[in-house]
Amino acid sequence: MKKLFISAMIAMLLINSVILYFLFNEKHEKQVVIEQKTSLEQDYKSVSDTLDAKRDEIDQLRGKNAALDKLISEKEQMIDQEKAALATQLSKNILTAADLDHARKMIAQDEVTIASLQNEVSQYKEQTKQLTTQKEQLSTDLNCEKETTAQLTDENTGLSKKVEVGSFLQI
Repeated sequence: MKKLFISAMIAMLLINSVILYFLFNEKHEKQVVIEQKTSLEQDYKSVSDTLDAKRDEIDQLRGKNAALDKLISEKEQMIDQEKAALATQLSKNILTAADLDHARKMIAQDEVTIASLQNEVSQYKEQTKQLTTQKEQLSTDLNCEKETTAQLTDENTGLSKKVEVGSFLQI
């Protein structure tokens, strides 16, 4: 009877040990999932903030050129779509690290596009500056020509009067 009692105690101890193992293992797995979800949400917030910043950066380039404005609108639309897709995936708890990596790659591509747009804007500004300088020079030249024409016209008028007076003289 004593052996049976000891065997029952050992069996119960083993069963309790297995139950405790599964209980702590499940608790640990839940903790890992919670940590991963928290990390994913932080990554999502970071990516979302970066997308907003890039959208604002692109929007600052608007109004410089009609072709650029069209490209800017397309890029803004792509950013909005990506952000909406990420928000939907997060709300449905199907957002993965791969999705965020894809968004980060898109952000990197947007940074290249923004740099290109900024370069184009600076080129347009330089061209505008050159054209403004040329316009000012042409305006100055035109004013000089007008003054010269006016002087020549006055001189011509004076000479015409002298010729007219000289024609009355008989030589």
